[in-house]
Amino acid sequence: MVLSSRLKRRIANLEAQLEEEKKRNDEDLKRIQTPTT
Repeated sequence: MVLSSRLKRRIANLEAQLEEEKKRNDEDLKRIQTPTT
């Protein structure tokens, strides 16, 4: 299956967004799990 370069770029952007989201979620989890007291 041949993907157009535009589609490839869009997929790359979406994957980058997912990575960012995952990183943010991980940081949030760490913050929640770490007692702030």
